[in-house]
Amino acid sequence: MSKEKLDFVKNFFNIWGDASRKNDRATLEKIIADEYLFVNPRGARLSKTQMIDGTLGGEPVFSSFEVYDDQMRAYKDSAIRTGRLLAQGKHKGRDGVPRSIGGEFRYTNVFLKRPSGWQIVLTQMTEVTVPPEERQ
Repeated sequence: MSKEKLDFVKNFFNIWGDASRKNDRATLEKIIADEYLFVNPRGARLSKTQMIDGTLGGEPVFSSFEVYDDQMRAYKDSAIRTGRLLAQGKHKGRDGVPRSIGGEFRYTNVFLKRPSGWQIVLTQMTEVTVPPEERQ
C-alpha cells in the first residue's frame, strides 16, 4: 500500500473527528464522495449531505470511540478497511430527547482514489450481538 493511501486510510477516523470538532465542512466535503452511502446498524441509509449535516450539527456526541481489530486491503485505486469499534455516546431522538447510544460494531469502509485525492464512498456498520464466548 502506498504511503499516501496508507496514511489516509489509517488516519481516516482522526481526519473526520478533527473536522467535526473544528466544524470544518470543507474537509468533510473533500474526503467524502458525493455518492457516499452510510448504512447504519439499523439498516437506514444516509447520504453524504445527511452525514455532514449530522456531524456538524453535533449529533451524535461520543464520549468514547475505540477502533480495534483493523484490517486494510489495498488495490490499485481503492482500499477497504474493516474492523471493530466500541462507541458510547448520546443522540437526540426525533422527539429531541437525548438517549444513550453505543455498543460494539463491525464496520467496513471503502475508499477510492480520485483526481482530488482519496475519498470514502461507503460505510457499513453492523452491531455485534453475539456474546463474546460464542464468537470465533
